[in-house]
Amino acid sequence: MLHPLSIDAGFDDSFSGILAGVAAHRGGLYQSHDVSAVRQRMDDVFLPHRMQPRDASQPFECLHARLPFSSFSLEMVRYNQEVVVETPPFENFYGFQLTLAGECEVGQASRSYTMNAQRLFAVRPQHGFRQRLLPGYVQLMIRVEREALERTLWSQIGVQRQRLIDFTGEPVMLDAEAANIACAINALVGELAAPGNRLANPVVRRGIEESFLATLLAYVPNSHQLDYVRSDERALPYYVRRAQHYLAEHFDEDISLDDLVPVCGVSRRSLHGGFRDHLGTTPMAYLKTLRLRAAHEALRAAARTGRSVTDIALACGFSHLSKFARDYQLMFGQTPSTTLRGGH
Repeated sequence: MLHPLSIDAGFDDSFSGILAGVAAHRGGLYQSHDVSAVRQRMDDVFLPHRMQPRDASQPFECLHARLPFSSFSLEMVRYNQEVVVETPPFENFYGFQLTLAGECEVGQASRSYTMNAQRLFAVRPQHGFRQRLLPGYVQLMIRVEREALERTLWSQIGVQRQRLIDFTGEPVMLDAEAANIACAINALVGELAAPGNRLANPVVRRGIEESFLATLLAYVPNSHQLDYVRSDERALPYYVRRAQHYLAEHFDEDISLDDLVPVCGVSRRSLHGGFRDHLGTTPMAYLKTLRLRAAHEALRAAARTGRSVTDIALACGFSHLSKFARDYQLMFGQTPSTTLRGGH
């Protein structure tokens, strides 16, 4: 049986303690020494999956703090001993794992990573997910309803997409711009902890939740990031945005300006002028930049994937390797081979 925990039983990390205290106040903080009960609880919160303590002969304890919102929930979990978790592919939600304390190993597809403090891992729903949680590890899992995240994306980019949002699978350090994710989480918990109850107002609650989901989309690398239109870019003409969206999805194909005309519904002259006036570039130069950025990310991952410079260049839409190498060096200050060998 799961029993509510008092705030005094909270977590070591100060933020964890605050979150645990808020959850306790709202009846969402639980403790159990029963492995079967914990498995059932985690199955109910996420989906049926495998959870196995490493040493069944040792005492077992799980602390779980749950803060549900309308379109997502914050799920903080800590086990007292090493636990292995294996989750099958899922369809109805996205998951973002944030390390609050300790260390764990995560794996998805053929990749594996060590997660420590202040790192966030976006779980790719279409793949199985493995975790080895070490003793004392505290994770905050953000469970986001798929429909809500995709609806937020569509509202931001001004067009509906049918493709699943695919995250890179690389852990994100919560520094620089990505620190905004941590700030957004703090703000959410602060809203719940604050006197009064602003979130009881459905308009306020919806605005806060949409802002949080937009922050995840903006700062966690994903397949639609080049689609993601920030507020200062919304004045772009519709045909420029259509061209951007089309090029982002088809950059690896053989595309000419004439191919964009029927997609955008304007003349070559209008399309060229729109890019020049609003983006300071041309449609074909914009396409080349997309391809170079995609090649850069693929070259950085080549040590793991084993791909060659030629393979990556061709896959990103470059047919002339010498021109690719020249343009790549102009943009990134190093040759493709240097990036392949471990450059940045």
